[in-house]
Amino acid sequence: MVNSSLQWTVVRFMAPKDTAPSGEVKVSFGERKIKFNISRADIASFMVAQIENKEYIDRMPIIGS
Repeated sequence: MVNSSLQWTVVRFMAPKDTAPSGEVKVSFGERKIKFNISRADIASFMVAQIENKEYIDRMPIIGS
């Protein structure tokens, strides 16, 4: 295994839509049911927030509505 100080987060989503942002993003790791439809604006907002949010470092959250 390679030793690295790289911090990463992979944001997974299934059905991006060209709709108005809801401002509400649900996060799962497969343990709870969420709707896969999500606006592209909500995806972008979530991803930008991850620059400062350390909660999902080295993890792969699934986002939806």
